Amino acid sequence: MPPIAEQLPEEVPRLIGLSLLAEELELYEAAEDLLQRYLRRRTDETLRLAAFYGRRHRLEDALFVCQQAIDEGRSHTEVCGVGAAVLRACLTDPEVEVTDDHFSKVEGWIDKAL
Repeated sequence: MPPIAEQLPEEVPRLIGLSLLAEELELYEAAEDLLQRYLRRRTDETLRLAAFYGRRHRLEDALFVCQQAIDEGRSHTEVCGVGAAVLRACLTDPEVEVTDDHFSKVEGWIDKAL
């Protein structure tokens, strides 16, 4: 039987909703797969992936996606909001080491947004 993400419709608007539902049901691999499929069609929404990684406490992945978004021309204003939310989420997990470098990176985005 194919993975759950392959069984679901290809309709782009549904992919994000299905991804959020899968995440809520704690089907994290399926949620990420659906989100990746959505982003292949909606490349302007890559910050959704950073936010997903942040909610999953995948700090390095989330900040990497944020930096990629900046490198691809996204505004620092948009990115710093997601970056701050990622830091906030990761600070609640004692297993995630949030360092001064992480804060400095997001602080740099905030400074450029101002």
